[in-house]
Amino acid sequence: MSTTLLLAQDCALLRSGIRSTLDVSSGIEIVAETGAASELLTLTRRTHPDAVLLGLEMQGETTTTYLERVVAGVTGVSVIVVAKADRRAEADDLFCRGAASVILTTIELHELAPAIASVVNGARGLVFGERRASTQAQTDGLTNREVDMLQAVGSGLSNRAIAHQLSVTEHTVKFHLTSVYRKLSIQSRTEAAHWAVEHGLITRAFAGNRAI
Repeated sequence: MSTTLLLAQDCALLRSGIRSTLDVSSGIEIVAETGAASELLTLTRRTHPDAVLLGLEMQGETTTTYLERVVAGVTGVSVIVVAKADRRAEADDLFCRGAASVILTTIELHELAPAIASVVNGARGLVFGERRASTQAQTDGLTNREVDMLQAVGSGLSNRAIAHQLSVTEHTVKFHLTSVYRKLSIQSRTEAAHWAVEHGLITRAFAGNRAI
């Protein structure tokens, strides 16, 4: 089953770029799109997508107003806010207002669909597209795939969910996590989450009720 998405961006060029990227990505179906924030709540109620990709720069009332309206008015929909890198500092406020995660416009194109899928699968409080975090992780000897695993563990996903998100087997997930734990000298998923927070891979620690 594909992930359904409502695309809300007032920049036609950005909207077209996202659509083109997701058109060639498996598992993401854009069920509606709009360049007018005022249509957002009505479209969300009509199509009831798995996720809304909402531009932070939308015209009209503040994006946070529409974010709060969707979160309060439509159950079961994850709102993902797209923001420029220089708006990164606003992420915590967006999370407090109900955003599931934030995607920065510095994200690599091939990372977009997996980021959306991970949020729909339950990841919360993540900021995707931070190049600084990846560089920091590399200095600690982690590969790009190990960074992906660490970020997923930090968001609270189970090994099965990580395997689904990254299109690998659970055995592969366990293999990479064993390597991560060894390199970072940690023993548990909770320690992994705290490391991820401290190094900027995620913005919140999900220390309680982790899936094993």
